[in-house]
Amino acid sequence: MTLAELAIVVAMLAILAAILVPMFGSTSDMARTEAMASNAVQVRSMILQHASTRDVPLSAGGFPTTVQATWFKIGHLPEHAWTGHSLQIETVGAAANVIYPASKTFDPRAAGVPNAWYNTTNGRFCVRIPAQSNTTATLQLFNDVNKCAAKTLAQTTE
Repeated sequence: MTLAELAIVVAMLAILAAILVPMFGSTSDMARTEAMASNAVQVRSMILQHASTRDVPLSAGGFPTTVQATWFKIGHLPEHAWTGHSLQIETVGAAANVIYPASKTFDPRAAGVPNAWYNTTNGRFCVRIPAQSNTTATLQLFNDVNKCAAKTLAQTTE
């Protein structure tokens, strides 16, 4: 094999890698989004289960006052897909019409910051997500992860 042929093969492999790497990156982002959405559904179902069985302290709205790690078979809160650590839930007693947190994003590099939100008044639970490259992408990711339809990042009520 000559040096020219080797250079052509290397160039072709570089072009192929440039095409394939972004495809794998987007696949892992989709998997992360779906994993986080699944964890959010799991937390919501546990909130509703404990609200209906009334086996934990309830708020005036009839929902658990906290989300407890002992509710889950794994013995801790589900993992946040962007941090690899258990959810850090900010628990609030906001008005009954508050269904989304005012802050929908968090910094995944900052340790111990709330990366999820729970309103004990109405049982609403949302996962916060890392900010994306623009507002539209951030809102889309928030809606995909939480299986919701927020119209803006500032929306908090129905």
